[in-house]
Amino acid sequence: LARHLGPYEYGIFSGCLTIVMFLSTYIRGVDEFIKNVFGLEKINPYKWVYSLTSLICLVTVINVIFLIFWALLGPHELMTKKILIIFIFFMIGNVLIEFVKLILQIQNSFIILSIFQIYPNLLKFLSLIFIIIFNNHLNIFDIAILYSIINLSVILISFKILYDFLTRDRKFNPKKKFNKRPKLFELIKKSKNFIKSTFYFILYSAIDIFLLKYLAGGLALGYFTAANIIILGSYLFIDAYMKIYSVKYYNYSKFNFSKFKKVYKFGRLLLLLASILITLFIIFFSKFIINTIYGDEYLISVNILIILSLSIPFRFLFTNYIMAIRTYKYAFFEAKIFRNILLIKIPLSVYLINYMGAFGAALSVLICEFIILLFSQYFANRSVF
Repeated sequence: LARHLGPYEYGIFSGCLTIVMFLSTYIRGVDEFIKNVFGLEKINPYKWVYSLTSLICLVTVINVIFLIFWALLGPHELMTKKILIIFIFFMIGNVLIEFVKLILQIQNSFIILSIFQIYPNLLKFLSLIFIIIFNNHLNIFDIAILYSIINLSVILISFKILYDFLTRDRKFNPKKKFNKRPKLFELIKKSKNFIKSTFYFILYSAIDIFLLKYLAGGLALGYFTAANIIILGSYLFIDAYMKIYSVKYYNYSKFNFSKFKKVYKFGRLLLLLASILITLFIIFFSKFIINTIYGDEYLISVNILIILSLSIPFRFLFTNYIMAIRTYKYAFFEAKIFRNILLIKIPLSVYLINYMGAFGAALSVLICEFIILLFSQYFANRSVF
C-alpha cells in the first residue's frame, strides 16, 4: 500500500486509519476488567457481558456521530472527509472484532483466536495485491471502501460466537431474573480505571500521528508511519504473549501468588531476550528493510526506523510490568502511569515535531517509552511485589 500510494497519500490514509482505530478500540479498557472478573468470580461472571454489550452499542453510536462531525467540520481536504465517512463501517466492524477476541480469550480458544485475527488482515493484504496488480490507479478512497467491507464481513463470521456467549448466562442460570444483572453504570464504575488507562494509552500511542498529520502534513506522516509500521509488527510478539497469559495473570494473582511471580519473571526474561534480538535485527538491516518493503521514496524512513527500534526493549519490558500492575487495585496505577506520561508526551511531541518533523516524533517515542518503563517498574515493585 505504501509503495503504491507514495509517502504523501500514504500519510493521509494512515492518519485517517489512526483516527478511526482510536475511536474503535475503547473496548480494550473494559475487556481487561471482564478478564479480571473471570479470574475472580467463579460462579457467574457471564452476567457482566450483558452490560458490556449495552456499553458497546452506546459508545459506538456516540463515536459514529463524533466521526461524522469531525470529518465534515475538521481541517480536512475533500479526500480526507470522504475517507473518514466511509471508515464509519470499518470502525463498527473493528469494535466487533475486539469483542469477539475478548470472548475467545476467556474461553481459551487460542487456535480460533489466531484464525480470527489472521482472517481480516490476510484478506486485506491479498485483496490489495490482487487489485493493485489489475488496477494500478487504485486511489485511497477505493482502498478505504475495501477495508470497510472486509471488516463488516466479520459480523457474519462472528455472529454465532457472539450469540452462544451472550446466551450462556441464561443456560447456566435459567431461573435468574434479568434485573439481577449489573447495570451499565455499575460496569462503568467498576472498570473506570481500566477504561481510563486504555484511553490514555491509546491516545499516547496515537498522539504523534495526530500531531504529524495536523502540524507537519501528510508527507512527514508518511515517512514516520512507514517506519512505525515495522515497529508495530514487532509488537505482535507482546500482543500474542498478552493474549495467552493475561487471564492467567489475573487468576494467579488472586489464587496462587507464587505461580503469579513465576509467570511474571518468565515473561520478563522472555520479553527482554526477544526484544534485544528484534532490535539488533532491525538496526543492522534497517536500510534493507525500508528499500525492500517501500522503495527509494522512503529512504528518509531508515533513520526514523533506527531511532524507533531502540524503544522496543522498553516497550516489551514495561508491558510485563503493566500486566502485573493491572491485576492490583483494578488498574488504578496503570491509569496513573499513562495519565502522567501524557502530561510529558504532549508538550514534548509538539515541541520536537515543530522543530524536527518525523524525526522529532521518533525521539519523543523513544524518550517516553523509557520513562514509562521507569514508572511501571516503580509501581510494580512498590505495590504488587
